[in-house]
Amino acid sequence: MIDQRRLEVLRAFSSLGTMAAAADALFMSASAVSQQIRLLEGEVGVALTERRGRRAVLTPAGLALVGFADEMAGVSEAAVATMRRFSGTYRGEVHISAFPSSASAILPTAIANLRAQHPELNVLVSDLEPFESVRALRDGVVDLALIDDLNPFQLGDLDVREIGRDELVMCTPDRGDFAEGPIEVGELRDARWLLDGSQEVFDAYLHELCDESGFTPDIVARCRNVSVTLALVEAGIGVALLSRMHLRREAFAIRTSSLAPARFRTVRVARRRSSQPSHLIDAVQSAVISAAGTTFARHDREAQLN
Repeated sequence: MIDQRRLEVLRAFSSLGTMAAAADALFMSASAVSQQIRLLEGEVGVALTERRGRRAVLTPAGLALVGFADEMAGVSEAAVATMRRFSGTYRGEVHISAFPSSASAILPTAIANLRAQHPELNVLVSDLEPFESVRALRDGVVDLALIDDLNPFQLGDLDVREIGRDELVMCTPDRGDFAEGPIEVGELRDARWLLDGSQEVFDAYLHELCDESGFTPDIVARCRNVSVTLALVEAGIGVALLSRMHLRREAFAIRTSSLAPARFRTVRVARRRSSQPSHLIDAVQSAVISAAGTTFARHDREAQLN
């Protein structure tokens, strides 16, 4: 029999690419990761890694074994979830990850409702960007992930549901320099731009929008905190492209305008297909979908008022 723990170490190395990264994820030392893989090589009788320059990479045999390990992990997860369903109780943990704006706009309501309905169901939350969430989901680190369609993912191996559309809006100083109502991106070719530096995908999306209008944005700030971005907009330093979920808890003297034509990103919830028997994950997913429906309906009403 192959040691299951050593297979998990091999899967982590395959996913994360280095011994050090795998060690961090597994709360081990890099030397311990290397040792576990060497022991696994002894079990299967072939080399699973080889040196390529300064880095260790998987051999063809290592890649093949990772494929089997992924299948085994999926079967194990489905078996455990099925047995728990027979218990009929909602007791245990579900780990969900979400990108920051969705984490603040959707998860508080979802988790509060879950606690009221299933007090013994513990929901763990990680604040991750979509590309990090997809990797964590595939690695079995999280059970559910909130992601969006601005990131070009291949998701064929996951169960994915669309839960709402989040409008992308222009944030401008609240003064007469900017016309009220929907704004065409080309109208802002002479503006200074502020970027949400926590999401590279917004950077790429902004450049794509501006390129369609025939100009390159003059970027004067990259901020990892949306409050800093909005404070700079309020002070007249520049304009910013954000989403309505970004603005939920912020109170700044700024103007928010739809784009012309309107632009949206689709928010999705993803899970591993092997988790489908889990009634615990079902419960969390249902709560997230319900909270998202409430959130996006409110955003639609606010947009109509503006």
